[in-house]
Amino acid sequence: MELLNERLRSLVYQIAVVDGRRLEGLKLPDDVGAAPPRRRRKKSTEESELHEALAAWSAEEMLLRGEVLAFREAERLISHRYFGGEDLLFPQSARTLGVLGEHLAALRDIYRMMIDKRPPESEEGFLRWVMEKESPDPAPVALEARIEEPPDTRRAARTLAEHHVLIAKSEALDALGERNAGVRLVEDWMRSRE
Repeated sequence: MELLNERLRSLVYQIAVVDGRRLEGLKLPDDVGAAPPRRRRKKSTEESELHEALAAWSAEEMLLRGEVLAFREAERLISHRYFGGEDLLFPQSARTLGVLGEHLAALRDIYRMMIDKRPPESEEGFLRWVMEKESPDPAPVALEARIEEPPDTRRAARTLAEHHVLIAKSEALDALGERNAGVRLVEDWMRSRE
């Protein structure tokens, strides 16, 4: 989580640098009222690297969010199946998971805001964006539009719950002196996953 947070900070700085260099290299037309030139601009290496870094950050955030949601769902499945719905996690652990989810949502909002506030990629759009005296902020996105569907983690949660139950059964067999039976149980499960 800390790494994801620091990488987002780095991306904020990288965006400022890339967009600042792009602004420095912008050639304003002699006639302000004339239409901006329609020339195709090649992305710089920095811009390409930034684009890749933004995509990588988003993918890593989605992966971490999916892991957190799968863990929560696996805990719920085990709780309902084996413990009559009782909480499996210590209260502090449950709070930590909740805070982690909130922190991920905040990072996602910052990421979206960064992307939304960037100038257009086209040379013509960028020039128009720079030349506007009062750049109107984009209309705020309705709350309903911001709420996104969480990733479908049911399959991963079932697999994770199955894994935890299997390990618990294996450890119980080992504690009862049936180590070989526990090892066979794990081996059979691993073969079924291939």
